Amino acid sequence: MKENESKQNQTKPTHKKHREYHWSDDEIISLFNECAEWLLPYKIQDKNDKIIDIHEKNIFVKSFLMQNGLYNTKLLDIFRIKTYLQDYYDDLLKMQEYKLADLSLNRKVDSTMAKFTLSSKHDWKEKTENTNKNTNKNEFDLKSLIKFK
Repeated sequence: MKENESKQNQTKPTHKKHREYHWSDDEIISLFNECAEWLLPYKIQDKNDKIIDIHEKNIFVKSFLMQNGLYNTKLLDIFRIKTYLQDYYDDLLKMQEYKLADLSLNRKVDSTMAKFTLSSKHDWKEKTENTNKNTNKNEFDLKSLIKFK
């Protein structure tokens, strides 16, 4: 068992070594694919014969990446050099966005926190209606100016 642990420590960077570790494109894409699977629902039957999603609490992409040794500073460095990997990451963020919205609508997460996260991280905005309350009496009727033959 200790042999397996030492192999894992060699392949995945530790917190102290994350800046020095050089991620290959294949490793990053593989990690992104694992993250996509981690975000997707995975339903099983519990001991009470109830169907549950064991991935329901898996919401935040950065949390998964950090648990696997890819920290934000390194990720930003990688995106500066390999800009094409940003598209894969953006897809993961879209999955995160939709999952968070779905869980909030189904009342499985706190809607206030979901609203905060969606507005701060995914640029969601509340709908505001602007009504023109201009009561200027010098207005003219555009229809009277345009006459059709």
